[in-house]
Amino acid sequence: MKQAIKDVTAWMECIKKAGDDEQNPHRKKILRNFLQHVALEYNGRWPEFLGPDMTVDKPLYKVNMGLTPETDQVVVCDGYNSVLDFYMALNEETVLTNQDDQIAVADWGFSSYNTQNMWTQGRHLASIGVELEDSEPEAYYRVSMRIAMFWNYTEDAKLIGEEVFRVGPVNIEKIDASESPTWEEVRDAVAPYLPPAPLQTKAA
Repeated sequence: MKQAIKDVTAWMECIKKAGDDEQNPHRKKILRNFLQHVALEYNGRWPEFLGPDMTVDKPLYKVNMGLTPETDQVVVCDGYNSVLDFYMALNEETVLTNQDDQIAVADWGFSSYNTQNMWTQGRHLASIGVELEDSEPEAYYRVSMRIAMFWNYTEDAKLIGEEVFRVGPVNIEKIDASESPTWEEVRDAVAPYLPPAPLQTKAA
C-alpha cells in the first residue's frame, strides 16, 4: 500500500477515534458529520454533504490555500451554489489527501491542524501558474502545506461553514510516479467511513 493511502487512512481513523472517545452527544455528532463529510467529499458526492442532512441551507466558506502570489488571498463562497461551484472546480488531475491531524472539538464546532497534499503532474502545476526551475510536464509532484481549519456548526450539529487557511510555506517536491495515489485508491480507503445510505440533496 502506498504511504499516501496509509496516511489518509490514519487521518480518517484519527477523526473516527476522536468521535468514538467523545462523551458529549453534540460534539460526537459534530465529529461524525466531519468524518462523513470527508468521505463523501473524496468520493465527489458534494450534493449529499451540502444537503439538509448535514449542512445549513446557506453555508459560508472562507478559504486561502493559493499556490501563487495571484491566488494567495481569501476566497469567500457564500451560499449553496457558490460552495458547490468551489467543489466542482476540483479536477481529476489533482488528487488530494490529508494527514497528521490535531483536532479539538467544542460546542461551536472544531478546529484542526493538519497537512494537505496535492498529488499532480508538472503540466498541471504549470497550467495554474506554478513556476518550477526543474519542471517536467510528465513528472509527478507532491505539493504539501500545513493548514488550519475552523468548522462551525449549529445546535443540531449541521455544518454552518468552513474557514481553511494555509499556515506557512508551500513545499513542492518531485516524486516517483509510483508514490502518487490515484483517486480510486483514495476513494477505496475512505469508503468504510461513508454514510450507510445516500443522504438527501438540496431541492432545486
